[in-house]
Parts: sequence; structure tokens; C-alpha cells
Amino acid sequence: MPRPLEEILSDLYLSNIDIIGEGIPAWVNALRSRALENFNLLSLPSAKDENYRHTDIRRLLDGEWETYFIPSGMNREINRAVPQSGYSIDVVNGFCTSNELTILDNGIVYGSLRTAMIQMGDIISRYYDKIADVESTATSALNTVFAQDGAFLYLPDGVEADKSFSLTFAYHSEDQAQMCFSRALVIAGKGAKANVVISSVSDGEGRFLIEHVRETYAGDGAEMKITEINSCGANAVTVAGNYLRQESDSRVDMVSLWLNGAATRVNAVTDLVGPDCESNLCGLYFANGSERVDVNMTVNHMVPECRSSELIKGVVSGEAVGAFTGRVYVAPDAQHTEAFQQSRNLQLSDTAKIYTEPQLEIYADDVKCSHGATVGQMDEEAVYYMRQRGIAEADAKRLQMFGFVNDVISKCPGEELCESLAVLAQSRIDEI
Repeated sequence: MPRPLEEILSDLYLSNIDIIGEGIPAWVNALRSRALENFNLLSLPSAKDENYRHTDIRRLLDGEWETYFIPSGMNREINRAVPQSGYSIDVVNGFCTSNELTILDNGIVYGSLRTAMIQMGDIISRYYDKIADVESTATSALNTVFAQDGAFLYLPDGVEADKSFSLTFAYHSEDQAQMCFSRALVIAGKGAKANVVISSVSDGEGRFLIEHVRETYAGDGAEMKITEINSCGANAVTVAGNYLRQESDSRVDMVSLWLNGAATRVNAVTDLVGPDCESNLCGLYFANGSERVDVNMTVNHMVPECRSSELIKGVVSGEAVGAFTGRVYVAPDAQHTEAFQQSRNLQLSDTAKIYTEPQLEIYADDVKCSHGATVGQMDEEAVYYMRQRGIAEADAKRLQMFGFVNDVISKCPGEELCESLAVLAQSRIDEI
């Protein structure tokens, strides 16, 4: 009888525990032990689990994977998704390419998460693994068990960054099937302001299983613009847990693009815990051939006077599967909440499948909340209209698709970044 996958992964950790925990503070390794207990209690979800019926996590993680608990590929040139600008952090196969922390004159600190754990433990211990759901999400618990390094960004109270930050997570394998664990911790203090671009890319002939967790904190009055780009290859599987906590008067505008990958499962959770904060989430995914994209988003309104909006768009063709599950939770007494959720999708072939499930769970009576979902095909009348004016049919369809996705791309901060993302989206449209 085959050994249970949970047992295999637990033994993998226990047999490498000395390497994984070497040089890392004891409090971090204590979190690993707790997460391992949670992982074994939870077990990995199967396709029978209501929240994972569109993505079989067990199947994605099963198989023969190589795992390396020391840095590799550090000297390779990174094939970036968008041009690099501002301050940068590069993480290759889960390890930061530099062990140094950079401290700017205004107190901003960025660089290796591992080094920050060692040198800034008083700050890191207040935030690391505090909002990642290791209690009920097995994949996030698994990341806490194995992750050794990643990207760290800290903005002190009242500081406005003069340049953007680029966090690049690159994965490379020549010919092996490799499992990688990576982590990101982003902290914006009271009144801090920053623009952050986070991208994931892969190259090489080998297959990848990427297990990533990001924790982001926006303090009182903080303002953050976050652009997330997943542009991994067709041989990459990504399982991501993205967690955001917002305090009072904060505002976070986030744009996420899931452009490539054999399979992508995203668990995104936003907690609005202080009054008068605002969260705007826009997402766009493409799936073609046999690709699968499964986006699961939760926004928790825990206090009164908060606002949130979600717009998720999907373009699916071939025999691909796209899925969006969105949940807006409004706690008791979270009065004057405003929450809007919209899922819009283009189904370009009869064999493609799209599942969309926006949900509202409301326990307060003075709120403005709405949700909606659409799944449609190309507008043939619009295509016909353009053809009558001399535009070729293929070009007319491309223009229509680009108009559909541009609602999301245009919300990215900065003209240069918008142009780069438009090129990526157009390239994906041409493939479809």
C-alpha cells in the first residue's frame, strides 16, 4: 500500500530538520513544529473537499519531487516578467540571492527574510506567521514547515518610499521535477506609502511545484499599491496563500495577473480590522490548452465603516478550466460596510470550463453589498462590425479580447508598468 502523502512530507522535514533549521532563531523553528502538527491534523484536501473541488491539491503534490534545502542557481540571469526598476529583491528557488539587508536613510529595510529573522527578530516575530492561515489551510501550514528564506520589506511609520520595490521570485530547473518553498513578508507602518511589484517567473526544462505564502500588513493610514504577476512556464504548478491585514484608515490597491502555468491555485484572504479602511482587488487570469486556474478570495469586514471591491476577469480556451470563488464576510456590528464583488469571464471554446461563485455572508443590517457573475463568448456582432471596416477577423477578436482584459491592466500604477503588462497580456491573447 502506498504511503500517505502527509507521512512522506512529514518524513521529508524530519530527515532534513537540521539543515532546514540551521542558523535560524529558535522561535522560527518552534513555529515549524506547530505548523507540522497542524498539517498532520488537517491533512491535504482532496477534490471531494468543497473548497477544492476544482483543484485536486493531493494530485498536484503527489509524485517524485526533488527538494533542496540549500541555495541553488544563484548566479543565473533572471528572465524577468517586467523591466526592473526602483529597489529590488531577487529570490531564486526559495532563497534570496543576497544575504544582506539594505537599510535606507529613511529607515526602510529590505532584503533576505532569513537574515531579517536573525538580525531583526523583535520586529519579525510580531508579524511572521501571524496572519497566514496555518490553523485550517494545510498548504500554508506546509509552507511554514519548509520555507527557509524569501523576501522582506519593512517601511517604518510615516515613511513614503521614493521608488517602487520589485520582488522577483524566480525558479529554475534544468531537467528535474523540483518542489520549492518561498515566502514574503511585507510590513507598512502607520502612514507609510509604497508601490510594490511582485512577480513569479520560471525557466528551464524541469517541472516545478511552487509553494508560496505572502503576508502583508498595512498599518493605520498606510497606503500601498501592489501589482502581482505570475508568469511561470507551462511546466509549473503554483499553490499560493496570500494574506493581507489592514488597520484603520489604510488603503490597499492590488492588481493580480495570473498569465501562465500548468495549474494555479490561489487562496487570498484580506482582513479589514480597523475602521474606515479600503481594499480594492482586481485580478485577471488566462487558461489555455489543459491549464487550470483556481482563484479563491475572501474579504473579511470585521469592523464598521470599511469598503472593499473585487473585480476578477478570466479568459479560458481549449480544454482549460478556470474557477473563481469569492466570499465577502461582514461581521456582526460591522455597520456601514460597502462591499462589491464582480466576476466576468470569456469562454472561447465549447470544451473550456468556467466556474464562478461569488458569495456574500452578512451579519449586519446597515450595509451596501452586491455581487455578480457573467460567463460569455465573443461578441459576434462587434466582430462583424469591425470586419465591415476592413479589420481582419483574427485582429477583430484580438481587439475585443484586449478591451475585455484592459479594465484590469489599466488599474496598475504607472504608465511604464501598464505598458509592460499590456505586452504580456497581448502575447497571451495571441497564443489563445
